[in-house]
Amino acid sequence: AEGQRLVRGSSTPGKLRQSCGGVGRNIAEALGRLGVRCALVSAVGDDAQARQLLDATQAAGVDVSRVATIPGCTTATFTAVMDEAGDLVAAVADADVLKRVDPDVVKDCASDVRAARAVLVDGNIGVEALGAVARVCEAYDTQLWFEPTSVPKAVAPVKAGLLSSLDVVTPSADELVAMLEAALELDLLREHRAGVQRLLLRSASPASVASPADVSTHRQLAVALLRAMAPTPRQRPRRHVVATLGALGLVWAGPAEALPRRCAVDDLVGVLHRPPPAQRSAGGGVTGAGDALAAGVLW
Repeated sequence: AEGQRLVRGSSTPGKLRQSCGGVGRNIAEALGRLGVRCALVSAVGDDAQARQLLDATQAAGVDVSRVATIPGCTTATFTAVMDEAGDLVAAVADADVLKRVDPDVVKDCASDVRAARAVLVDGNIGVEALGAVARVCEAYDTQLWFEPTSVPKAVAPVKAGLLSSLDVVTPSADELVAMLEAALELDLLREHRAGVQRLLLRSASPASVASPADVSTHRQLAVALLRAMAPTPRQRPRRHVVATLGALGLVWAGPAEALPRRCAVDDLVGVLHRPPPAQRSAGGGVTGAGDALAAGVLW
């Protein structure tokens, strides 16, 4: 129940609520509500949850004609356990049906990609499908956004050699660190290795959590990921890293000319910090806030 402290290893009185979700779907709904013309490419099961999901998404103004219904599969679900403050404690994701979004599906949507201003992919898509999306986006010069969704899924495109194909990434602080660790393993930051390793050690220090020093560290980490995404200066004008830091707000690393002059790191790169709003929204929790932010930035 509201205000009830979660008891680990035992039963805690509470309430169960069901709502439409999914990172990519949430972002599409937010864009639809903002009046942006957008389409959702995904897969659902042949069940009641799918019909509820598609009806709600379409009602928000999103084109769902490219969502495939897969007989014998269940629609993806995300079950979250929230604490008394409304913050996420643990979650279980069952998203096997999304494996049906494969390179063949991407190929069928190539004409839509050509007409789009941007394509946003969440981390639930497989790396083979993500690679296919990256190739189509590159062929048509369409901006490719990546929303990691979780730490394990954040590193998948890095390990698959797709990091330089991403134009915009929107990781959490933990996902940002994981992506950089994977980039170091692949020697993508050779010139900056020692400095990035020091920053990663600093970010792991308990003393740095929720402090001004931690903001400074993550500003530099965001710039490091931007450089890993764009190893040559020619690539940097369209690359952006928007990293969420929870109670510390967000940092935005991008081309120097796209950010205020005071944010410049050098002639090519700038980084901006924005603290969170002084007052929390009436909803109370933060689950889904990253999805709303990604939609707002894309908008």
